[in-house]
Amino acid sequence: MKVIFPIFVLFISLFSLTLPSYAVEKTVSKVNPNIEQLAPKTININTASAQQLADQLVGIGLLRATEIVAYRKANGPFHHANDLVVIKGIGERTVKRNQSKIRLK
Repeated sequence: MKVIFPIFVLFISLFSLTLPSYAVEKTVSKVNPNIEQLAPKTININTASAQQLADQLVGIGLLRATEIVAYRKANGPFHHANDLVVIKGIGERTVKRNQSKIRLK
């Protein structure tokens, strides 16, 4: 009994020292989220490379992104985000999902 009590006190002391630092880490991450998480990344569909388009736009793979760049080179810049529907495989739903990410200038 004499040996168990000091071990118990030592354990409680060590635990109580680590608990406040753990709580601070959790509070800081919830209160101060990254700025990148708050603002969606936008991409200019008239200047971006195929790889950038594929990386940034949801539902657009490298093949469709390459077709966007080829269409843009052949026909000039896009005037509206909805113009992307002329690319085979890109529909209105895909454009709506990416509306907040698409820039034209």
